[in-house]
Amino acid sequence: MDKKKKIYNILLISCLIIFLEPQGFKEDFYKILMSIDNIYKALKLICFCLIAYIYGYKLIKKQIKISNFFIIAFLFEFTSFVATLVNKGALTRFCGPALTVIAMIMLAEIIISENKMQWILKNANIYFRICFFINLFTIILVDGFNVLPSQKIYFLGIDNRWIFTYLPWITFEFLLSVYDKNNKKKAITYFILSELTLLFKFSVSAMLASMLWIFIIFEKENIYYSKYAPVSFLTIIITNLLFVFVKIQKIFNGFLVKILHKDWTLSGRTYLWDKIIKDTSIRPFLGNGTQSIQYDKNYFSESYNNKLNFLAVVHGHNSFMTVLYRSGIIGLILYFTMWLAPLIMLFKSKNNNFANKLFISIIIALILSIFDTIDCSGLYFILLCAFNIEKLNSNINKE
Repeated sequence: MDKKKKIYNILLISCLIIFLEPQGFKEDFYKILMSIDNIYKALKLICFCLIAYIYGYKLIKKQIKISNFFIIAFLFEFTSFVATLVNKGALTRFCGPALTVIAMIMLAEIIISENKMQWILKNANIYFRICFFINLFTIILVDGFNVLPSQKIYFLGIDNRWIFTYLPWITFEFLLSVYDKNNKKKAITYFILSELTLLFKFSVSAMLASMLWIFIIFEKENIYYSKYAPVSFLTIIITNLLFVFVKIQKIFNGFLVKILHKDWTLSGRTYLWDKIIKDTSIRPFLGNGTQSIQYDKNYFSESYNNKLNFLAVVHGHNSFMTVLYRSGIIGLILYFTMWLAPLIMLFKSKNNNFANKLFISIIIALILSIFDTIDCSGLYFILLCAFNIEKLNSNINKE
């Protein structure tokens, strides 16, 4: 490999790493960490420009085509932009996540078009493993850096927010095992380690959903889990509706209290959902847009008269409800499509080498989306891979 190609490859993996979680430098009470966060944001903006330049160049040279998934994602973000503009929301707060989504999709399309997936996965996994061990010995086992009384610093986030790193990491490990059979043992080992950390902190939804990787551990030839993709998607959406609108979890309140030490409100999530449903009925089509952090905190915390301090959050603890709040019915339809389109491609390519791994990964994310807002950047890389699964598979022998 000549020097220019090496530099180019390093540029691609660097851009990918910059956009992947963790984002652990956002504590308001530490000015030095906020300064680091500002540098981090500047790096993301620079990387976005570099990715956009490469993507645009390849479009002009007809080395790549804009995928339908890219168009759907762009329309979704544009809807969110309009909703934020109309509702006089926080455009600066909207731009960061929106640019991240588009950047990850463009980057994934570039990597697939250039047959660099194996190299990218291998190096991204090194990064993820380093993050995990830093988190394990400085956060999980000691519960944060106690720099000042009652104030702690977290590297990968707290509770089930780790899943933002774990989901793409374990997915990448199992995807790499398609290229390198020896990597499957490593993937299994890291899956077990990640589950143990979630168990240690008792992050119930993340821990239970991630256990679906067991199907990949014991997968055999001619077993095609992805043939259940449309049914699985419909089942999860119906389950979501039952949790949010019917409150079906009330039936299992005894189990939730005695075994999981939760109750049917799911740590207060039902109050958030009820508030979102009531408020969105006023602006059903475009929702409320992305608002300022303080506005969101006030809004969500008021869902139970400020009696539950942990409700002072900036999202609805449900991916679909958060989208409904911010982008209305129009945004929600586009968001559904962003999930469903890759699953349809997996269904059509059910005997593909990557199909089972990508299917399980997306299903885990969908299950988690019922209980949290799964907006991790790595998810969009995974969805794009699923959408381009045939091209990904045909490139295996070319790398």
